[in-house]
Amino acid sequence: MTEYIETLTEGRVTVDFYPEQALHTYKESLRSIESGLTDLSYFSTAELGDTFPLLSLFTLPGLSHNQFTNDITMNELAERYPQFQEQWEDLNAVVLSQLSNMRADLHTIEPLNSIYDLKGKVIGTHNDKLGRIVELLGGSGSVMKGSDLYLAAQQGVVDGLFVAWGSVQNHKLEEVTFWHTMVGVSPSLGAIAMNKDTFETQFTPLEQWMLKQYKPHGWVGITRSNCLSSLDVRERIDPNSIIQLPPEELEAMRKMYKPIWDEWVETANAKGLPGQAILDDAVRYLDMFIYG
Repeated sequence: MTEYIETLTEGRVTVDFYPEQALHTYKESLRSIESGLTDLSYFSTAELGDTFPLLSLFTLPGLSHNQFTNDITMNELAERYPQFQEQWEDLNAVVLSQLSNMRADLHTIEPLNSIYDLKGKVIGTHNDKLGRIVELLGGSGSVMKGSDLYLAAQQGVVDGLFVAWGSVQNHKLEEVTFWHTMVGVSPSLGAIAMNKDTFETQFTPLEQWMLKQYKPHGWVGITRSNCLSSLDVRERIDPNSIIQLPPEELEAMRKMYKPIWDEWVETANAKGLPGQAILDDAVRYLDMFIYG
């Protein structure tokens, strides 16, 4: 791959290989892009606190139907509302693609046939947002590192885990959780960005324009990777262990999430952003793309 890239760019791009997180940690990805330590990288927006307040809209529980419609809607609204691009103006980085990952489902030791069975259960997850959702649904959320999820379930410290199928695959969580209740909430978000100085000095105007057309390739690539990862782990488990909740329960869950939606609008409005209008448009676009 290194030789292919260098040949393709006629030597203008050189590639140095470093083992995972040897150059910088995952949380430092955006800072490393801005400093020029790395020219191009993917990073999770969840690690950056309040840097991208509008992107956090697309992590709201119960909003997203799936990765692909989430990505299309996110980028349509970025065209409609200039405030999305303004989030990048003070950064020494150029965004090439903004995209979502797979939503989280409940992976439990004992079957969870109804969302109301979650009451009194301790559920492990890897971020505060998912932990709060567990609390709203009547359970107790325990936030921990991704690397600690396996041991927590194996030792019975938790009754289950609230993670995406990609985490099940990466950490082999199907070995310690045996039932999988499909609730599909709160995808994590990421972005692919390039150092601004590199973008402006190493590429012609035409090449810069072409790079900015990369957006849909980023969505498709991540969606494909996530779905194949999910398919791989699902082929290793008993298909009868996957539990589908009835539509009326999924709708009841969505109503429980309203306080989180309202908080997002209030936070956006406090920053001078048209929070309710953006949320309303997001709901409208998502429904439209699902119908299409």
